[in-house]
Amino acid sequence: TIEELRGFQTKFRSENIFVLDISNSNITDAELQNLIERFPNIREINATNCTALTDAGLAHLAPLAQLSSLNLSWCRLITDNGLAHLAPLTQLSSLNLSGCKLIINDGCNWLRQRMPGLIIRR
Repeated sequence: TIEELRGFQTKFRSENIFVLDISNSNITDAELQNLIERFPNIREINATNCTALTDAGLAHLAPLAQLSSLNLSWCRLITDNGLAHLAPLTQLSSLNLSGCKLIINDGCNWLRQRMPGLIIRR
C-alpha cells in the first residue's frame, strides 16, 4: 500500500524488477519521484484514480527504462502536456488513459507518432 511505501526509510533502495500498484491513493508528484529514485526497475505502474498526480509527476517517470505498462485511468489532473513526458519511455507498450478528461486526441496522436507500437486505451 502507499502507506507501507511511505514508511520505508528514505535510504532503502532496490534494484529488483517489480510492479508498482499505487491505485486509489493520494500519492503526490514528489512521493512518486521518491519511489522512482529508490526503485528504478519498475516494469508496470497502476496509478488508477490517483487524483493528486499531475503532469509534473509524469516527468519523473523518464528514468524508468523498463517501464512497459502504465495505467493512469481516472487521474483527472493529467493533460495532453503531460503525455510529452512519456516519450522517453521506449519500452512502454500499454497506456491506459480512461477517464482522463483533460486529455484530448491531440496529445494521444502526438504520442502515437513518437511511439508507434504503443497501445493507448481511452
